[in-house]
Amino acid sequence: MIMGSMTAVAAAALRNRFLPALSAEAAAIAMLAKLSKGELKPDFSYDQSLFTGIYEDRYRDAYRCIYEAAGVAREDKAARRRLTEENLTFYGAPHAAFIFIPDTGDNVDVVMDAGMFIQTFMLTLADRGFGSVPQLICAFFPNTVREILGIPANHKLLLDISFGHPDANAKSILSAPCARI
Repeated sequence: MIMGSMTAVAAAALRNRFLPALSAEAAAIAMLAKLSKGELKPDFSYDQSLFTGIYEDRYRDAYRCIYEAAGVAREDKAARRRLTEENLTFYGAPHAAFIFIPDTGDNVDVVMDAGMFIQTFMLTLADRGFGSVPQLICAFFPNTVREILGIPANHKLLLDISFGHPDANAKSILSAPCARI
């Protein structure tokens, strides 16, 4: 019955009864300001150098696919910056749900529970006609998001999920064909 409960929680979130209300615009403005100052301080280590072998190939291929789908050349730093800024503005989605976990040290169970909730939340969104995108970029600005939401410092920011009604005419960089991910 855990999944049923999680679905109910996700449905309640959609009705603004569970997650704190947040202006996606206010969060985007605050995170863009931090980005412009180079103030990226994630709660977790995101060291891509730890990915080796096929894992490095996969994450590089995923980034390559995103940049190619957006028409951004690897060497075009200005276009890459604009794509990062678009990411920080939730790709134009009107809503954002920020997923925090309690600071319990190196407890993988909490992260697994959060992963199941995230999946269930996104499936519930889809079932109700919403599109969603899990985004890691906001996790580089946890103090900013905690301050806006009034979240205690002992809760770590994993990611956000931007969501809204899909625009059938929008170009999606997230559905780009990739050889392997």
